[in-house]
Amino acid sequence: MASERATAGRVSRPAASEAIEEVRDLLWPRATTLVWLDYSRGTVMSRVVRRSITRVVTRRELWNGNRSDWRMWGESSHPIRWAWRTHAARREEYEHLSALPEWSHLEVVRLRRPRDATALLSLAG
Repeated sequence: MASERATAGRVSRPAASEAIEEVRDLLWPRATTLVWLDYSRGTVMSRVVRRSITRVVTRRELWNGNRSDWRMWGESSHPIRWAWRTHAARREEYEHLSALPEWSHLEVVRLRRPRDATALLSLAG
């Protein structure tokens, strides 16, 4: 399981990818709508950097006693590096997946800005 691969406050790329695929394979066939938060690299990176700094400064527990450590920022599995490295590929992956015939039953709502997500949530109640 993906959580078993979590070590030292980080999750390896393969474990994260496997978890995403497992969830997709379980949920997408039953879903009617896919809400895709397709934010710009700048938006994603500013959020990941801000969250990483906050976690280091506050030393808040993430899970099982793990805490973020600034010394881990140089590792390829760190969320900042992972987000930068995978942003374009993940966008291409979702463009490809959402166009496949097996997912044609899904209404894809592609939100490109946080304010678009806020607007959608305000419609929901």
